[in-house]
Amino acid sequence: MITAADSDTAFARANDFYQRGMLDEAEMVCESLLTKAPRHAHGLHLLAFIRSRQGRHDDAALLMKKVVKQRPGNAEALYHMGNFLLAQGKREEALASYDRALAINPRLADAHMNRGNALLELGRIDDAIACYDQALAVDPGHMRARSNRYTCYLKQLRDIEFTAAEGQVVARANLGEINAAQPATGITAFRLKHDLEQCAWLMATGRRFDGIEQVHAVLQSLHARHAAAPAGNGAGDTIALAGAEEVDAVNCFRNALLIGAPSAPIEHFLNPDNDWADIERCYLAGRPEIVYIDNFLSPEALAAFREFCMVSTFWKTEYANQYLGTFFDTGFISPLQMEIGLDLQRRMPGIFGGQTLEETWAFKYDSAMDKGIGIHADFAKVNLNFWLTPDEANLDPTCGGLMVYDVPSPADYNAHAEKTYTFLKEHGAKAVTVPYRCNRAVLFNSALFHETDTIRFKEGYENRRINVTYLFGKVLQLDAR
Repeated sequence: MITAADSDTAFARANDFYQRGMLDEAEMVCESLLTKAPRHAHGLHLLAFIRSRQGRHDDAALLMKKVVKQRPGNAEALYHMGNFLLAQGKREEALASYDRALAINPRLADAHMNRGNALLELGRIDDAIACYDQALAVDPGHMRARSNRYTCYLKQLRDIEFTAAEGQVVARANLGEINAAQPATGITAFRLKHDLEQCAWLMATGRRFDGIEQVHAVLQSLHARHAAAPAGNGAGDTIALAGAEEVDAVNCFRNALLIGAPSAPIEHFLNPDNDWADIERCYLAGRPEIVYIDNFLSPEALAAFREFCMVSTFWKTEYANQYLGTFFDTGFISPLQMEIGLDLQRRMPGIFGGQTLEETWAFKYDSAMDKGIGIHADFAKVNLNFWLTPDEANLDPTCGGLMVYDVPSPADYNAHAEKTYTFLKEHGAKAVTVPYRCNRAVLFNSALFHETDTIRFKEGYENRRINVTYLFGKVLQLDAR
């Protein structure tokens, strides 16, 4: 028999381990407590959290069901049980648990939000939006609910101006959270090169963000110091920041979110001179489904999209292969992008009609790289890639584009590059190589393996290769890379 005081002490010790991330120690103390006091509700609750953090969601849900049985009127326990059920993929059961929680306490903003997440996974986007709206009615500052609602609007390409504005609010919140959690202590050489080039280009073209002159001066100094280093001054090096001035300048650029916007209205987004019905027929008849489209955007849309990507400081994500990325939740969203998506649905309804926009991103590369994005498949129905940098920047017109293999990824595929190449060889796969051309789009079944071809572009900010990706159509999401 264990006294109440001893059980409370044991629980406090287990909770302390849990809060410090020491899951094994927390588990051991919690299990010992529950051996002596098997109905200790707080202990059961904590052990459920531990199991969930360990990825054992089935166990977490079973433990939380015991808590709910003891405390059927506890809204928090019902809410957490819904979360564990949702993590198991039991969406309908999760909805029932959230409903029970909200019947007891309708002001649980997180329960409204996660109920929306369950509905979104079921494809009930309008119902999900209603849940996010309810979460925001309870807590107007609930950024996760606002972000998820924005994602739903973007998927449906609806309310263009509102959605684009919401995207910028969400992006600023995300950047602030990321940068607060990971303050800058260094900067990679390839990012330094890009950020220095972009600052210089922005000032030369009359654009500004607050503090740009000071940022530019500090980045110049960092670049000179790195270039003068006697050894180890490769593009992948991380340069340590020395002093508050350098830290402040790098953090200033990390937090800056200057967004370019078209200077004039655009009448046509996709090029109206293309025979879109014929392109659609060729794609649907292809085995595998892959076509490339020259003169993809109208001249006005191409110029506007390129300007958008040149001006905007949303290139926040770094990759080991020394390129930068931007995504719809970190600033890469504009009415222009959404209008292009709607135009795709209008002009090629057999491919894009009724499909949600699942992802959109862009990558920007250094001038000379052996490889960009490695071999992979994206789990959507349709993949659209297009390129924005002028052809004069490309030093080798035979490459710089995309290689798409004619063998699709199996549904349960989960392997690294070496195994992928072995898989393709075993299946006799052949690569369709599409050389780089400005304003060329490659449209293909997203299950096909693909990778960036060798990149050899001229030096200079305006010569950096930029590619844009849209993924349409939801399929089962797998950990496939």
